[in-house]
Amino acid sequence: MRWTRFVGACVLTVAAAAFVAVRFGDWQVRRLEAQVDRLEQEKAELREFATRICRSRRVAQVNILDQKTLGGEAYTSLRWQEISASGLVGEPLLRSVRGRQVYFEALVLKFEPSLLHTADGDAGQSIALFRRIFGDQEASATSPEFDRRSIPPTSQPARPRDDDIWKRFWHFVVDPALAAHYGIRVAQIEAPALPVRTGEVIEVTLDAIGGLNLRKLPPTP
Repeated sequence: MRWTRFVGACVLTVAAAAFVAVRFGDWQVRRLEAQVDRLEQEKAELREFATRICRSRRVAQVNILDQKTLGGEAYTSLRWQEISASGLVGEPLLRSVRGRQVYFEALVLKFEPSLLHTADGDAGQSIALFRRIFGDQEASATSPEFDRRSIPPTSQPARPRDDDIWKRFWHFVVDPALAAHYGIRVAQIEAPALPVRTGEVIEVTLDAIGGLNLRKLPPTP
């Protein structure tokens, strides 16, 4: 009788241990599956963030129309067109500058990368407001500024809550606390330049967390 009770107790103990092992194993599996799902989600978010950081968008196109020398000085005629965030090409603006190297000046605001990570759409990307174009044989201050009433700032993504952000540009430059309040990392003037020749087409791009870039496009037949 004792032996029977002992065997029964052993059987119950083994069964209980097996049940606990199975249940514990099942819980471990569910916990690991949840961890895998979370890691996969974080991986996808990081991949999307990396893509957004490396993104660069077209903000203007320049066509070099003519170059000539008058009185020993070189002059370059060009057509400037800004490009909106949706890819719409704006009205052409004709300019003639002194020199064979052309500068494209703009006010540029660069935001904290964390904003790009958490924001929706294009919010958090660098924005630029083009100011003027001038050649290497003239002082920048002598070149007329763009009339923004006829040329809207199409190079920037829509920022409804910051309609007056460009009015505060110079305040951002001198007031780091105000810039930080808007999440602005850098507020500066950029004026990249290239030597150009008649017939060339130049693409102007703006990096998501960087600045302006110039690239000559291949000639088309």
